[in-house]
Amino acid sequence: MPKYREDLVVPAFRIMEAIAANDWLSDPPRVRVDFVPILGYEVLEITKAFRVRVPFLNVRLERKKGKRRNRITIPVSYLCLRWVNLNPKSPLWYLTEKPLEVRKDKGVFYDSEEQQWKLLTYEVVEDMNHLRRMFIHIFARYQQELSRNEAIQREIEQRVASATIFGPALSPAARSEMARFDAWLARRWQEMGDIKGKLASRADLVHYYAARVEAVLDGIAHTLLVDGDNLTKDKPFNLANFVIHLEKERGKLDRIVSRNIRSLRRQAQRRIDEAIAIVSRDRTTAALYLYAAADKLQSAVEVMEQWAESIPAEELADAARYRGIPVP
Repeated sequence: MPKYREDLVVPAFRIMEAIAANDWLSDPPRVRVDFVPILGYEVLEITKAFRVRVPFLNVRLERKKGKRRNRITIPVSYLCLRWVNLNPKSPLWYLTEKPLEVRKDKGVFYDSEEQQWKLLTYEVVEDMNHLRRMFIHIFARYQQELSRNEAIQREIEQRVASATIFGPALSPAARSEMARFDAWLARRWQEMGDIKGKLASRADLVHYYAARVEAVLDGIAHTLLVDGDNLTKDKPFNLANFVIHLEKERGKLDRIVSRNIRSLRRQAQRRIDEAIAIVSRDRTTAALYLYAAADKLQSAVEVMEQWAESIPAEELADAARYRGIPVP
């Protein structure tokens, strides 16, 4: 994927506006954003790159680079909703002064606990394996924060107990500060629990979707192997129907867009094309092409299955603990 422009932010409402521009009823359909919803609009699989204007990260960058130089290409990738802080230096700060209904439409929300304005954005993730790893990283960070907060709370409780029993009593100011910190911890743990519920459902759907992609690839590979075996047998068959069948299997692969296996998918499709082109003249060679296509698809499945190999075992364990999954 081309280097992402860090000077720009991708508000969710800009993506929704681009999706709303799709006209499926026209002839031919005018589709600006071709996508597959993995979890409603919370996680989207973008199946065709498109251009869109989005705001700069801050007003300084907007002035430096030119207000109209804010078009970016959203590549074939995955978009995942996330809240980010909205600061006064953002070109979108004016939305904080709009009526509530306008702010809701634009994904602008005031977090009273953090006393911070938030903006709903899409994070661009380059492929399915990165998307699956992203959730592991998030869960592990929350678990590490949880462990730190628990350690701090234990230390505070020990200090209070020690001061009460053995030493001079804590000052009213110190007790007040500790009480405020305890209250903040309670709110933070409740917030983390809410976040865990939301992210867990997203992560589960992403893993299910990835498993379904693997099943599709494996199923097509198995079909091509059977087709190749049938070609090597000296039996009559309907050439036209066989070609239609191969074209259908090839077409199924068009919807497999994840960047990490796209090259293997295209190589498999080229070999299916070669088999179609030669099957009427040389069934044995066509069978070899189908075997080669199946091999590429099986390699793609292996790539998908290795999504977690680069994640340290300790981080995987932290992510599991955060989700309440037993760790061996």
